[in-house]
Amino acid sequence: MIHNYQTNNNKIELVWVPSHVSIPGNDQADRCAKESLSLEDIEPVEYSYSEFCSIVSSRINQKWSDMLRNLDTARYQIDPKIPNQTKPNHPCVAICKVATRLRTNNVLRDHQFNAIKCRCGHVATRSHILIQCTELKPARLRVFQQITDNLTKPNQTNDYHSTTNQQEIP
Repeated sequence: MIHNYQTNNNKIELVWVPSHVSIPGNDQADRCAKESLSLEDIEPVEYSYSEFCSIVSSRINQKWSDMLRNLDTARYQIDPKIPNQTKPNHPCVAICKVATRLRTNNVLRDHQFNAIKCRCGHVATRSHILIQCTELKPARLRVFQQITDNLTKPNQTNDYHSTTNQQEIP
């Protein structure tokens, strides 16, 4: 293609179009990059590319965790930390869904829970059912043990529905 343009005496002109203009953070990054051109002493980079990426990722996760911890909603009150492994590694999709929903506390919404009373008489909030209720503690321990067993044995594909949904939790 370039050869065809050259043989026909056409000129190729490259034009830089700043596509990042007006995107929050990019203008500041652009200013910092331009200011760095005027520095007399350029400091050597102390980190390898992979180390730098790891540091940036860690700081992003920390800011994300801080933001989640400060949310007004109760969604992240169970575990506001961002897990290193964001997806469970298990061949059974249903087990992965349940593990992710429990980890992120993304099960029923508060208004759905508030209409339900626990057998102990308290309002059945997520934290009450998953952590606080003393009457549900034995059932919780059994369910958590099943989840742990299933997550630690990824080569054993149990039918999730037959191991949990058909058993009534006392």
